Amino acid sequence: MSRFVVIGCLLLLATLSSPESIAQQAKSPDRPIEDKWALVIGVGKFADPKIPTLRYSAKDAKDFADFLVQKGHFARDHVLLLCDEKATYENIKMAIGDRWLPQRALSNDLVLIYASTHGSPKEIDVGKDN
Repeated sequence: MSRFVVIGCLLLLATLSSPESIAQQAKSPDRPIEDKWALVIGVGKFADPKIPTLRYSAKDAKDFADFLVQKGHFARDHVLLLCDEKATYENIKMAIGDRWLPQRALSNDLVLIYASTHGSPKEIDVGKDN
């Protein structure tokens, strides 16, 4: 459960901007988008056997990544897809905070983060967070 909270916090932090970035955006709201980047995550299989498998989370993520490339005009190498066993804490942390997005996305770029999964179902709410 705490792993999901950490991943959720990482996703939230990735969407927040520094005060300088927000001030700059307010000054030039009509600035053009230079490039587009996407981190697409789909988790349907979990290491914890008590968490039921989701049938369509990974498929939804793959379909969304394909949509971004085919209809959204994202470059294929600008879409990072992490599904099931590849969607680990370390890989998501790498993508958001260390090596992927921070080294590629610039201030005038669009960054999209998509996650298809679930928290813990009520029946197995071990941490009593739901």
